[in-house]
Amino acid sequence: MEMTLPALLAVAGCGLCYAGADFTRKSASRHAGPAMLVAIIFTAVIPLYIALFFASGNHVFSRAYILPGSLNILSNVIANIFFVRAVFASPLSKTVPLLSITPVLTALIGFFFLEETLVFSQWGGIVLVVLGILWLYVPPEKIFGFAGVWKNFISEPGAKFMCVTALFWTLAPVFDRVALRHVDVPTHALIHFTVSSALLWLWIFLRGGFKKNPLPKKEGWKIIGIVAAFYACAMGLQMLSLKMVYVGIMESVKRVIGQISAIALGRIAFGEEITTPKILGVIAMCIGVPLILLS
Repeated sequence: MEMTLPALLAVAGCGLCYAGADFTRKSASRHAGPAMLVAIIFTAVIPLYIALFFASGNHVFSRAYILPGSLNILSNVIANIFFVRAVFASPLSKTVPLLSITPVLTALIGFFFLEETLVFSQWGGIVLVVLGILWLYVPPEKIFGFAGVWKNFISEPGAKFMCVTALFWTLAPVFDRVALRHVDVPTHALIHFTVSSALLWLWIFLRGGFKKNPLPKKEGWKIIGIVAAFYACAMGLQMLSLKMVYVGIMESVKRVIGQISAIALGRIAFGEEITTPKILGVIAMCIGVPLILLS
């Protein structure tokens, strides 16, 4: 596939919209619990996928879709809930970059369980991503103070939540690929968000309804609406991008923009500290992720 200007704009727009969704979800997490916030966002994007479904000419559905589709829904719901918990509990700059572990886990699963081959540059990328993650938790005054990494990592509550997110977002594309053998993309997306929303609202109802899980107050709806808009645009541009470029290119650009934005927006909006180890960590991951995905 050739990287045309429209493709470049779609891929960059996808990455920027995901970065906007990450940033605004941290602000929105102050106004609603994780399940409530994800339920509202998922419900808000359903009209987009209804339109895409009816615009699509292929509405074929196979019962073979049910198992991988269900596992994909479960993986994405868990990942999104833990994402919100992570960015609420800890700085963006110490949580969002952890998602770079996703291509590492995907590559290692393929190598150990699916007999896939990893070339030298991919192993180099894996090393760089792991090194970058370690640097995120190095004490600010010690560029190579790796002895304190584990203590800093376990003391950061959002880090553990984001690792759960990364794990389930590693599994989700596997189920995606299997599910898409049986239905078209618009059908899959509509089923995914409709069923996910229904399950989340059912969970909220079973956990005490709106009394124990209150809807956001008036001042919270604006930022949640912005999150939903970013998320819908990101998903729409991702689907468009995948028709024009390879998955590895789209994922590489998305991860690189997300890492840089987490550091920059964390500083600008939330006053998060930018340290030399953090900068080195992000640089290492921005090099490592494309090496894994594009080699």
